[in-house]
Amino acid sequence: MSLPKRSLLALVAVTLSGAANPPLTGEWAGDRARLTLSATGGTIERDCGSGAIKGPLRLDAQHRFKASGTFEAYAPGPTPADVSPSLQPTLYRGTVNGDAMTLIIKVKGAAEPTTLHLVRGKRVKLIRCL
Repeated sequence: MSLPKRSLLALVAVTLSGAANPPLTGEWAGDRARLTLSATGGTIERDCGSGAIKGPLRLDAQHRFKASGTFEAYAPGPTPADVSPSLQPTLYRGTVNGDAMTLIIKVKGAAEPTTLHLVRGKRVKLIRCL
């Protein structure tokens, strides 16, 4: 095989092998919410709830993502020590455009999804459920 063909094949192999989009990482915030993403998953904190994202968020060619996880809504006031968390299966999906993210959270059994507009690197103060 000639050198140009081998070079082309090597380039194609590298492109197809592990060159998938890297996972989204970092801190994103806005709309009374804070999203923390790592290469292995993420957490979201809201004034009256929190959730976990299972696995990394990777963008497709249209800058969209989708992942499963859980979410727990908090009730006002103290939580008794003997009450187990009420984690609900949740679908997290959205889009990213530069440093702006639209995150849609659909908790199983909820009538409507929640849409959040987050910005990478933004900080937000959460006021816990009163």
